[in-house]
Amino acid sequence: MIQNNPKHHYFYIGAAILFAVVIFLSKIGVSALNPTYDAWLMTSGSDWTPDYMAWGFYRSSDWTFPLGIFTGYSFPEQVSLGLTGGIPLLAVPLKLFDPLLPKVFQHFGIWLLLCYILQAFFSYHLLRLWGIKDRVLLSLGACFFVISYTLLDRIAHTNLCGHWEILASLCVYFSKSPQKAWWKHGLLIFASVWTHPYLIIFTIFIALADYVKLYLIGKINLIKAGLYIISIVAFAGLAWFLIGNHILESDQARGEGFGVFSANLNTFFTPKTDGGIMPALARYYDTQFEGVAYFGIGILISILFFPFLFFKRIAFFPKINTLKWPLLILALGMFLFSLSNQICLNNTLVLYYKLPTWAMDKASILRASGRYVWLIHYIMLGSFIYVIAQSKLKQTVKYIWLGCVLGITIADFWPQIKPSPFIHTFHPVVEGFEKDFWTQVIDEADDFIMFPAHERNYERYADDMLFAEIAMKVPTKFNSGHLARFNSNIRDQYKKAIQDTIETKPELYGNKTIITSKKHLPIFSELMKQGNHRILEANDYYAFVPRNGTFLSMESDVLDAFHKDTIKIAKEDFGVYTQRNRNNYFLMAVMDEASAKLKSCPDFVTYFSSNKSNILDLGFRESYVGIFKGQELLQEIRGKDHQDRSVKLDTILNLNQNEKAIELFSADKDNGNEARIFVDGINYALNDRGLNIVTINEDGQVIESTRFDTFQECHHETKNSALYYTVWRKM
Repeated sequence: MIQNNPKHHYFYIGAAILFAVVIFLSKIGVSALNPTYDAWLMTSGSDWTPDYMAWGFYRSSDWTFPLGIFTGYSFPEQVSLGLTGGIPLLAVPLKLFDPLLPKVFQHFGIWLLLCYILQAFFSYHLLRLWGIKDRVLLSLGACFFVISYTLLDRIAHTNLCGHWEILASLCVYFSKSPQKAWWKHGLLIFASVWTHPYLIIFTIFIALADYVKLYLIGKINLIKAGLYIISIVAFAGLAWFLIGNHILESDQARGEGFGVFSANLNTFFTPKTDGGIMPALARYYDTQFEGVAYFGIGILISILFFPFLFFKRIAFFPKINTLKWPLLILALGMFLFSLSNQICLNNTLVLYYKLPTWAMDKASILRASGRYVWLIHYIMLGSFIYVIAQSKLKQTVKYIWLGCVLGITIADFWPQIKPSPFIHTFHPVVEGFEKDFWTQVIDEADDFIMFPAHERNYERYADDMLFAEIAMKVPTKFNSGHLARFNSNIRDQYKKAIQDTIETKPELYGNKTIITSKKHLPIFSELMKQGNHRILEANDYYAFVPRNGTFLSMESDVLDAFHKDTIKIAKEDFGVYTQRNRNNYFLMAVMDEASAKLKSCPDFVTYFSSNKSNILDLGFRESYVGIFKGQELLQEIRGKDHQDRSVKLDTILNLNQNEKAIELFSADKDNGNEARIFVDGINYALNDRGLNIVTINEDGQVIESTRFDTFQECHHETKNSALYYTVWRKM
């Protein structure tokens, strides 16, 4: 029959692929395909940036065995490219040709295009394996997979856009050639290990479900099933070892936030943010966007108005038999895991059950559990297309129906399909960053380090990437840099060793160029007494440059572009700060994340427990505003009680001399990521990560604005100090 001739499918597969290319060009843009254009990867706060850094340092490193291990980024750690977003599946082959590649080269745009194309290809093939024979319906069905909300929303993590690996695994599951299944699954498992650790779970467990199915239907015996399962371990273990992922011990692989980065029970019915048609429903945690699997208003209306058609055939499969049970059980199991131990509906916590410590530790390795809703999402999406295709409606009606639903879905998903603001609206980390100046400082350094090491935010969020990019292109080692998983023991020892040396044996660092930020300058008092360094400043960053270094051999020319100044700074704990201001008012607003260290710092626990504040129960990246008078809590609002997770407090303070209009605002990372503290219409907040505080006295005068970075420390910077430094500031 003509329908079964593969040659007659080329046009329709091509149409689906063309649709995928159009969606890619709309969302990502053609500029990302230029391998020498990397500016779009350097946008503020993006995970693309550290992923690009990992690739850049890897390509310039020496070859090692295992193949994916390199040093230089996040020095002195050994880093596995497989535990970064560098996409080893492309990066390792490209490294072979590094001498032929231009100095600036990125493969992330090409990877994203491949993901969209392969999404179309494998979804078309999957629907064919399900029994859909009409090529127009196959092509239309593949288009739904291309604009799957779960794929469109994954752009922030380029390697996680490899959803085609899930679809390809499903194709093998439904393949009519079980004798070839073991090596096809093996290759996909290998590919997923070299793409992203979260994808490994899909390929491994789909393969396992396939072997269980083959045994249950009598295609393989128990011995062969056991051998196939051993092949899963072999392929996964080989890929894991070759890329070097084994260098990170399991106790270092855990992340914070299991239960927070989960799926909500409303996941199939709500977009992440307001869609072109459907508004977003409330979520208990804003971070539950990780588990968004929205079908689109077109599909939901179709099921609502024609339930007899879908429920008669059962939306998962037309017939649930032995062939389907292993996969269905897997999909439902993954869905339950995606909900985590905190099951939520909209902004209500429906059920919470406490996991044993050992179980929580293991689950935290896959903290973004919401991502495991993807399998059931794709099965249900395909089943919607299958039910229409297999219905007794006329073919023309089916075409019109799916075409209209596709059009409605595009309109509904338009905020996710239109040009991405992350790419098309570039947001630099620092406006006017003196890149040429800092490149000269780093390039001419005999030995360059950042202080503190392994810091992501020096003066601004994710500003370590500014210096990482320079170090990558010089190239030289970089002792900071963001990694999702890292060896905290090595980092802690290294950070302590550097600080101890600067404070107690600064003569050992006489030849080092050290770049730091203002709040860390008190650490360098002993180093400055040695007289071996001059301090240079630009963009609020400070460089301790050896006086005998090559940079200062041009001192007369360089210093013409600077003017002399002095600064003074010190650190102060929260208890000292509140005691010093015991008669004043504290206006507080959280920016980004402030919960991590709150309960670890005795001063915070003592103060907030005494006034019965709820801030100690603050969730991960939860918004918060509050007003305190000395030790007394006056008002506070938490973000979890509000639908959009941001909070605002407007009030009037009646003070000794007059009234003051107070406006406090806090928005979490995904709803503005800012803190504002207005006093009589003027914003005094530093708007930096952690707990921003503005202090006013009883007469209404603003006397101090500060920030406690309670994500990682218990103190703040203050100007009450006798430490004076001479600084050469960039003009």
